[in-house]
Amino acid sequence: MSGQLKEKYGVSVTVSGGRTGSFEITRGESLLFSKLALRRFPEDDEVRNLLG
Repeated sequence: MSGQLKEKYGVSVTVSGGRTGSFEITRGESLLFSKLALRRFPEDDEVRNLLG
């Protein structure tokens, strides 16, 4: 997915370790998605919409 995001949006994607059970998407300092808060993983289109 990181390759697709870079190609479509020209963004750099960094994967980093987090809290156990977490999956978060941030842009800069802004939290865009939190698996812990929503209790689910995002759909592919949802990630694209968040970054678009």
